[in-house]
Amino acid sequence: MNWGNKIALAYSLFVVFMILLVVACVKQNDIFLVSEDYYKQEIQYQDRIDDIANAVELKNPVTVELNDETNILRIDLTKESAGSEGKVTFFRPSNPELDRDFPVKLSAAGIQEFPTKSLAKGLWLIKVQWQKDGKSFYKEQKVQV
Repeated sequence: MNWGNKIALAYSLFVVFMILLVVACVKQNDIFLVSEDYYKQEIQYQDRIDDIANAVELKNPVTVELNDETNILRIDLTKESAGSEGKVTFFRPSNPELDRDFPVKLSAAGIQEFPTKSLAKGLWLIKVQWQKDGKSFYKEQKVQV
């Protein structure tokens, strides 16, 4: 085989490889945006920044802690947030089918606890949104279960 045929063969193999790569990428069915309403969330981002600032301004810091021994996730929104309404989202970046939402139900001390035994092992993003006296708050924290 002369060098011209070798170049033609190499070029042909490259073209076949690229076509196979494109076909494999098009057939892929697990392509997800982080959330379904990503663009809507981006438009409302300034509101989120304001809610985060409101949470930072609280007298006592909001905490999200996981106790590995008891498998309990404890969210402390402080006493001044007792009586708030909102939701807690367990967001799984790698699998949107595992995401869960729970209503905020705080104790008199402003604490809510969640058992984590039923959660899949790995990274979770805990998002807490709540309102009290017409003011909105937001806190998110990564947790490794």
